[in-house]
Amino acid sequence: MMRRHHRLTLALLIGFTVVQTLPTRTARAELSEERPATERCSAHDLALADDIAFVADERGLQLVEVRDPAAPTLAGRFELDGIQSLAIHGHHAYVAATHRGLEVLDITDPLRPARIGGFDTAGWSRGVALADGHLFVADDWEGLVVFDVSDPAHPRYLATRDTPGYAWEVAVAGGRAFVADGPAGLRIFDIGDPARPLLVGELDMPGHAGGLALAGRLVLIAGGEAGLHVVDCTDSARPILRATLDTPGFACSVSVIGRHAFVADLQAGLQVIDIGDADRPRRIGHCGTRCSALDVEVAGGYAYVANMGQLQVVDVSDVDRVELAGICPTLLEN
Repeated sequence: MMRRHHRLTLALLIGFTVVQTLPTRTARAELSEERPATERCSAHDLALADDIAFVADERGLQLVEVRDPAAPTLAGRFELDGIQSLAIHGHHAYVAATHRGLEVLDITDPLRPARIGGFDTAGWSRGVALADGHLFVADDWEGLVVFDVSDPAHPRYLATRDTPGYAWEVAVAGGRAFVADGPAGLRIFDIGDPARPLLVGELDMPGHAGGLALAGRLVLIAGGEAGLHVVDCTDSARPILRATLDTPGFACSVSVIGRHAFVADLQAGLQVIDIGDADRPRRIGHCGTRCSALDVEVAGGYAYVANMGQLQVVDVSDVDRVELAGICPTLLEN
């Protein structure tokens, strides 16, 4: 049975016109009917562009103006299910839309996105990352899928590489793609030739690898019930688990600025972690959220936290005194 989970995305998606289909592939014969506890976290994701926060939830996509972070304002709404993740480059947004596959939006006017293309992947698209005209998609049980998006309206399929778990999130840097592979931990691919990704490193770890962020040689992984993992990838062929910090909640997502990691920790809200010493990460602050913290992005001294039905903005300009700055409900009555 196909694993089903959702995730929200701060992103506005409105209209996709060109839809292609991957070559026929055989999905794994048996997929566990029971999703891990991180299923609870997968309903939200977020991204920021031009003072606009794009939020996706179970009722669709919400557009929030955050020019004044203390007074975020819901500016629009678009019904579209299945959104899980978003990557923005220039005037285009690339959306991982689970059962819909990949969708491409023109956001030249961020208040009026328009569908311009798409590609129906063989799995369920969970995460996306861009590098040098190529798009890397974490496609659940299908693993890592690569596209040429030099023509954004017509993404061209290049390759698929299976992973032992289910690919949940992906980040790209330095000719490597780092895949959070659920219960299978971290998988690292050489993408020097994007049409032929090569597995070069792997690391199993406790919990469920569901979110990740890159900080120089370090890869930070939100490991669900296990907390935050700090992985040293100086040698990507031999990643080393330097430390695991057990957060008080359920680590769903992580964002990093400098020596500080910001963890969306479900019922425990936003956690601030000092990773200056990779062997001894320590929690230095937190901010409770009114609803479970599901995803986080940090920009301009503020952490934007996606919750079930809300966008919360937290002032993190002083990490020793983080505090709630503003709230915007994103679920509206019909």
